[in-house]
Amino acid sequence: MTGITRGIAVLTWELSPIQFQADMEILLGFMFIWNMVGVRVIVPALGHFLLRLKSLLRNA
Repeated sequence: MTGITRGIAVLTWELSPIQFQADMEILLGFMFIWNMVGVRVIVPALGHFLLRLKSLLRNA
């Protein structure tokens, strides 16, 4: 929810007459997208492997 709210706020920068601000909107949008992908894909995968490693070390 926070990512969507921040994304909508950043999309309004596209309407800015300042060219630098409009260009930064594109870069910040990509950062938001990659952060959302990371949270949804990479973090659970890391958790899976790290928790499995922890249980293997405990059983050894």
